[in-house]
Amino acid sequence: MTTTQGPVARRLPMSEDVELVEDYVIDRTTVACNAGVSGTEAHRIAAALQTAVGYLAMSLVHSLLDHEDARGPEADLLAGRIVADWNELVDIADHWRGQPGFPDDRAQRIPDGSLRDDPEFMALVREHTPSVDTDLDGLVTPETE
Repeated sequence: MTTTQGPVARRLPMSEDVELVEDYVIDRTTVACNAGVSGTEAHRIAAALQTAVGYLAMSLVHSLLDHEDARGPEADLLAGRIVADWNELVDIADHWRGQPGFPDDRAQRIPDGSLRDDPEFMALVREHTPSVDTDLDGLVTPETE
């Protein structure tokens, strides 16, 4: 994990962490896909999970690459998104925690409570995305009226 500076100073996962967790989940769900008969509910569930994890991991890796070049408020907002996305990936993979080969040491949630409790970060969110609010997981969602 790498460290970012600014109002959202925290540890961010590295691309290798994302790929390690993604590969583990894809390997496990491939076993389920191969064991099931195509068209069955179990096969569809495993395939859907593979798709979701693949998209989430791809988005995370792109965000991490973008974060390397980002500066100032953009870097802080991107770090918040990375933390939220990483935690979602870890939550999905957590169903295999403790199983042989699971990367327990690398698949760790990053505390995200400080995002919504950090007034400087929240001011950045409001300044750069005035039509949004944040939910309890630190994800940016449209304001409700």
